[in-house]
Amino acid sequence: GKEEMYARYHDGLFGNRLRSWTSLAEYLASDYRGLVGIRSTTAGGQCIYNVEPTNVAATVARVCTSGSVHISEMAPHTQHGTISGEVMRSEFGLVLKYSTVPKPMREALEEEMLLACGLRAKLLLQGYCDFESYEQIMRLLDELFLDHIVEFSCFSTYVGLIPRRNTLIWEVRRY
Repeated sequence: GKEEMYARYHDGLFGNRLRSWTSLAEYLASDYRGLVGIRSTTAGGQCIYNVEPTNVAATVARVCTSGSVHISEMAPHTQHGTISGEVMRSEFGLVLKYSTVPKPMREALEEEMLLACGLRAKLLLQGYCDFESYEQIMRLLDELFLDHIVEFSCFSTYVGLIPRRNTLIWEVRRY
């Protein structure tokens, strides 16, 4: 379920990610004071973007009435976002649902949803992802999580905890 997915995310199993915290206390103990995203890790849980440091505690109390919380630094979507989407394998090769709107992935896909399959999907991913990020997405699809969807965002600058990477992996889920 969702909680297992977040545990794998925090453990770095999916690859590059942003700084994140699994509790309000853990966040408060950190030195990070930029904008964050806050979400309930229960299925269908609410997600709030761009929360100011002074509003984190109140937002956690409002959003996470039951279950656990996921707090993470905000990605530089509006300043540096290039492409966001989800990719999977099918009988037609790669299938990529994506958006070039510089907003968080869900918002970007609501505003613009494009589709690419096969070689076009591969070339788009290779064109936007740095080499190691592209290879990580392929490892996730072909070795670690067969028959899953990989959600990602690419940026025009390096992002995340792994040096010299321009791609963040948000989630790996079964369709």
